[in-house]
Amino acid sequence: MDARETINDLVNGGAVLEIPRKGGGESLVFLVGTMELLDEHRVFWFEANNDNLSGGHVLEFAYCKRVHSLAVGFYDVSGLFVGYLTSIREAVLPDDQEPLYYAGFATWQKTNADTVRGPRIRQFIAEIKTSLTTPETDDPDQ
Repeated sequence: MDARETINDLVNGGAVLEIPRKGGGESLVFLVGTMELLDEHRVFWFEANNDNLSGGHVLEFAYCKRVHSLAVGFYDVSGLFVGYLTSIREAVLPDDQEPLYYAGFATWQKTNADTVRGPRIRQFIAEIKTSLTTPETDDPDQ
């Protein structure tokens, strides 16, 4: 199984993305609602249960790889983690928060496809992909 398949499996089953803070300190931890590789160095991800497009983010990395069956690591050119995606069960969460992540993921699953959110996110991803493949020009008429 490659990293792309592992990402899909993790997100479909409930995933947490850990992003280390620049300069140290506790990592930022997010419940992931959607994640899609944009190209070989960028992934789009959306925070579960966020109701506006500010929940969409792009993580840039030099490479990613499957760390084990329940995790994908995203690394910079020096080999340091810039992101770590894993299942809710495998994530390092305070014990009292794990049930909240599961409840949040269940809510996301129920509401995402049946509301405006799902189509808006898919449109947002398509626009990002288009912007990545459209050459920039200095001509304002193009």
